[in-house]
Amino acid sequence: MASSDEWYTPPEIVESLGAFDLDPATSPLAPKHAKRRFFAADDGLSKKWTGRVWLNPPFSDARPWIDRLREHGNGIALVFARTDAKWFIEAISNAGFVFMMLGRVRFLRPERTPSRCPLGCVLIPFGAANIDAIKRSGIRGVMLKTR
Repeated sequence: MASSDEWYTPPEIVESLGAFDLDPATSPLAPKHAKRRFFAADDGLSKKWTGRVWLNPPFSDARPWIDRLREHGNGIALVFARTDAKWFIEAISNAGFVFMMLGRVRFLRPERTPSRCPLGCVLIPFGAANIDAIKRSGIRGVMLKTR
C-alpha cells in the first residue's frame, strides 16, 4: 500500500454504521473499525472474508477490493465518487444503491492529523442491512437507487 493510500476513516463515520466483523484493507496505525483486520503485509485480498465488512480500500487501486466486496455481498465501501471509472459504475450498479456523502470527508493521516479529502466520496452498500444502516446513520448525504 502506497503512503499516498494512507487515508484512515474518521471513527465517527464507521461507528455510526454499526459493528463490523472485518476490515480487510487497513493499517496498524488506523483506528480499529472491526473485530478482525488485515494489513498490507497480510494481503487481505487473498484471505477469507467473513461477516460484515468495512472497506476503505487503497484508492490508488480500488477495483479489486470493490470486486471482492461485491462477491462477498455483505459490507460497505467508502471510495471516491469516480463516476468516470468503469469499476465504479459496475460497483454501484451491482450494489443497487450508492450514498453520496455531503461535503468532503476529513480523513486521518498517518501522523494523526485530519486532512480534507480532495474529492467527493460515496458509500457503496452491499446487502439490504447495509443500505438500512446507512439510512439510519445520520451521515449527511443522499441515497440513490442505481437499478
